[in-house]
Amino acid sequence: MSIQSEHPKSFELSNNEVQENTPFTPESALNPVDVSALDQEQYRAFDVICQHLDLTLSGHSPQPLRMIMYGAGGTGKSRVIQTVTKMFRERGVSLLLIKAAYTGIAASLIKGKMTHYIGQISFQEMEKTSKETRKKLEEIWKHATYLIIDGYSTISKVFLARLSRSISKGVHGPDTDINHSFGGISVILCGDLHQFPPVAMKIEDALFHFIQAFDSPESKLG
Repeated sequence: MSIQSEHPKSFELSNNEVQENTPFTPESALNPVDVSALDQEQYRAFDVICQHLDLTLSGHSPQPLRMIMYGAGGTGKSRVIQTVTKMFRERGVSLLLIKAAYTGIAASLIKGKMTHYIGQISFQEMEKTSKETRKKLEEIWKHATYLIIDGYSTISKVFLARLSRSISKGVHGPDTDINHSFGGISVILCGDLHQFPPVAMKIEDALFHFIQAFDSPESKLG
């Protein structure tokens, strides 16, 4: 497992929320491990997030964390996510962290939510965000300042751009001009781009694919 980072608000599913937001039978979530049990690369990833959170809690207002925790299946990424979750909980700031994945099964493994839910993105494309949807977005992002997305290979460029825009509305409201992606919150992407590609999409829509001249503006942004 390796990490990429530019810099050295916990919503967890209850049984009712699983049924409401994830159309599947949830799998048992992975348990956190003691920090001492993490290997060198796992600890590096954990430590980057830990140090950034410490700076945030001490009032230093660091730049938003933009991080990729990259590794093939079985390298312990989900374990690191759960250990990070435990760290937020031990510091008494679970509400600052939201965890998500594109698929329901992946979300259940980290006790997270589906990305469509945290961005209030309809499976049917809609041009405008309704008043009810904006209210729900603001409720979801009322406290959160960190987002972990697991299995990011399944997310398309267009969807990532829409998710960023929706979260920005939830953090700052629909009429605020925000220069930062994701409304300026810290984002950690976890996964392996050699695993599952975006669902029902062309290969050109995958995050790893080079930008093409014919790509839509939203795809290029993603």
